[in-house]
Amino acid sequence: MSPQTTPVTEVRRGALAKTLDAIERIGNRLPDPAMLFLILLGLVALLSAWLSTLSFNEIDPRTREAIVIRNLLAPDNLTLFMSGMVKTFVEFPPLGVVLVAMLGIGVAEHTGYINAALKARSRDAHCSRQW
Repeated sequence: MSPQTTPVTEVRRGALAKTLDAIERIGNRLPDPAMLFLILLGLVALLSAWLSTLSFNEIDPRTREAIVIRNLLAPDNLTLFMSGMVKTFVEFPPLGVVLVAMLGIGVAEHTGYINAALKARSRDAHCSRQW
C-alpha cells in the first residue's frame, strides 16, 4: 500500500517575481563586497597596464593635450598610490558617516535590538490591523 500523496499545486508567478528571484540568485553568488572591490581594483590596474601601451589621438578639451593612459602598475604610480592611500582614506568625507553607521548597526544587531524592534513592529502592525 503506497502512502497517499497530495498533489503539489504549481503557483503561478509573475514576471516581476521571477526577475527578482533571478537577481537574488545572482546577488547571493557575488563575493564579499571587500573582495569584490579588490578584484575590480586589480582589473582596473591590469586594464590600465594594457591600455597604456596603446596611443590615442583624442585631445583633452581642457588642456588641449593628447590623452595619455598611465600604467597604474608602473613603479612610480604604484608608489604614489600606496603612499597616498591613508590620506585618501582619512579625507574621504562619506567614509566617516558610513563607518559610524556600520558600527551602530553592528552593535544593535549583536545586542539583539534589531530583532526586538522588528518583532515589536510586527506585533504593532498586526494589532492595528485587527481594529
